[in-house]
Amino acid sequence: MGLGFFSNSVCYGDTRLETQEERPVPDYDGRAPADPSTGEVLLWVPRVVFFPAYLVTEYLIRTPLNWFGRAAELNSLPLIVVDFFTFGEDQRYGLFPSILVDFGFRTSFGLNFYMKRFLSDQDRLSISAATAGQDWINLSVNESLPIGENLLEVGGGFLRRPDYIFHGLGPSTTNQARTRYQAETLQAQASYRYPLMKNGALRFELGLRDASFSGSQCCDEPDITDFIRRGRLGTPPRFDTGYTALRQRVDFQWGNAPSRPEEPIGGRTILNLEHAFDVSGNQNSRWVLYGAMVQGYWNIWKDRVISVSLDTQFSDSLGDRSVPFFELPTLGGDRPLPGFLEGRLVGESAAAFTFEYTWPIQAFIDGVFHYGLGNVFDKGLKNFRLGLLRQSVGLGMQVGSGDSFGFLLAAGSRTIEEGAGFNNFRVQLRFISEL
Repeated sequence: MGLGFFSNSVCYGDTRLETQEERPVPDYDGRAPADPSTGEVLLWVPRVVFFPAYLVTEYLIRTPLNWFGRAAELNSLPLIVVDFFTFGEDQRYGLFPSILVDFGFRTSFGLNFYMKRFLSDQDRLSISAATAGQDWINLSVNESLPIGENLLEVGGGFLRRPDYIFHGLGPSTTNQARTRYQAETLQAQASYRYPLMKNGALRFELGLRDASFSGSQCCDEPDITDFIRRGRLGTPPRFDTGYTALRQRVDFQWGNAPSRPEEPIGGRTILNLEHAFDVSGNQNSRWVLYGAMVQGYWNIWKDRVISVSLDTQFSDSLGDRSVPFFELPTLGGDRPLPGFLEGRLVGESAAAFTFEYTWPIQAFIDGVFHYGLGNVFDKGLKNFRLGLLRQSVGLGMQVGSGDSFGFLLAAGSRTIEEGAGFNNFRVQLRFISEL
């Protein structure tokens, strides 16, 4: 018996059966189609607003990543990479690279080493080193030891950077006042994390930090000491003397971060309190730092998450000297208002409101859009007013919280009283592999 294929027909031997048009799916239960959920309806708002971002993430990021992922899996690339950077039984040792590009600062390159079961069957030793030139050095060592559900960590580090920026203190500093300075910090700390029921934790830390400062000829920008000498900038508190601070800190956290959360609606609260005093000879130099962050999120649909947060930070001197400028609340960098470089906004207190929308791009990569409003202020938000707020807006992608990998394109604005025009721009690429 022969078998042949013809247009709109199938022939078996001498019998030809005409195919029928595909019939609609019968309505077996007699019910009308379900209405879209509230989340599916609201999802059209970010879809329309972020359509340009969708084109970028879909065709310039997701499509190449999908192609690369399939090719990597077919050629066992993940196993090859893991085997290349790890060695020993059960991947006991690892040595992997890192890079941090943040335009406005020097680009740093580093190596990160870890060793499992260093002192016991459960602990982990981590050592990292990074550089951006002979006068830019970052070294750190950390030993972590789980004790049941608790976690004990002991570590320390040395950091010398000549590319720190300083624009002055308070909400109204300008870009024209930008200066550079060098800081050297040497510190050691021990912390103990204690979980509270399901979603909470208390963390206690005791540490010692020595800091010293000097002028810098970095980055073709003015030296802070030149601005001070000419009277264009006041001397930042403790810049001329440095300090050695004994620190006592406690952090409280309750809730979950909005990174692909399991629950559709949730939030978290973070409270922190730190007491420090200078042990370098001036016993009257003491201060406290404290703050709170409250965040709520809504997983609208399939890990499309909207979150809003309010972050406040405060500092108070308890002695006869001001809080060192290096310890004061800041915004920008990895803190709220990332449209500003780290150190761009420094004050005795700070407040910021942030709206964030995240959506999945790849298996573990999320797209992120943020809009923030806030600024630094005098002690206790004393001079807070709406006209002094600055905007921060940005678009990027990250893995998890963004600590290991992230890309950010963002901008920060002048104050509302100055027109709120965007005059700060930031591009950052972070890659710190953790195998």
